[in-house]
Amino acid sequence: MKTRFVFYLFISAAVPLFLIAADTGETGFPKLKGWKLTVSPDVYTPENLWDLIDGAAESYLSYDFIDLHLADYENKGGTVIHVEIYRHNTLDDAFGIYSSERNPGSEFLDIGVQGYRDEGVLNFFTGPFYIKLYSTGSGKEVQESLGSVARAVSGHLGRGNDWPGMLGAFPPEGKLENRDHFVRENFIGLNFLHSAFTAEYEGNYKLFVIVGRDSDEIMEMAAAYLQFTKQDIDPAKESSFIIKDRYNGDIPVVLKGSFMAGIIDGAGNADAHRNLDALVRNLEPLVRNLVDL
Repeated sequence: MKTRFVFYLFISAAVPLFLIAADTGETGFPKLKGWKLTVSPDVYTPENLWDLIDGAAESYLSYDFIDLHLADYENKGGTVIHVEIYRHNTLDDAFGIYSSERNPGSEFLDIGVQGYRDEGVLNFFTGPFYIKLYSTGSGKEVQESLGSVARAVSGHLGRGNDWPGMLGAFPPEGKLENRDHFVRENFIGLNFLHSAFTAEYEGNYKLFVIVGRDSDEIMEMAAAYLQFTKQDIDPAKESSFIIKDRYNGDIPVVLKGSFMAGIIDGAGNADAHRNLDALVRNLEPLVRNLVDL
């Protein structure tokens, strides 16, 4: 399994990494020998995604969804593989929606950056794309076909296979596999917190990093949180403190440039504090790079 990170900072609202032409044709779907390709003329955007996935559309839209293209592959044996290519604004966004649906107990595959497969289903992400494949068939042949089509689509899209760079800042000691996430909006249920990367650790705690546009925005978020919890702390004077949140518990936080790092469900855990210290140290090069810009 690839676990390579590119450890650099970019703002999540960056220019899209790759564009599918509006008249997509077969741009996102390669022709495969032995398979009949049928590309749907329908293209779904934020305005009409509800028509296709009414109950789940809000989740996709929260990750800066751009458009969705659909196609079917059918072989001579009658196996049909349905493919959905969701395009989001950035790699972070694609990872965010992918990780929100990923089951840590699934069978993980070396497709795109990462993929996982269950019976009749294979999902993966690569660059700003989240790709979902499924078949109404079952059995070993169908599972193998899902993998073959997924690899072809991934190669055709031609994206790099790097994880979001911010994930590389989380210390590895005690970190649980396939339990990291990116939350673009309403982190821990608060609308003034956004763009948070999280990782789960042994001991049932989480570390998080909130990425702001700059240090001023991080100060504004910290001040809003302290006002919400009615705490008399000035984040401009104290860079490390405990948020006493009656809904989410005590949350130790550290402000570092355009980042806010902290612990959830581990305020009294010594290992959590050691890993928070390591996380903050790993953020220092990113802070210096921003100062040098």
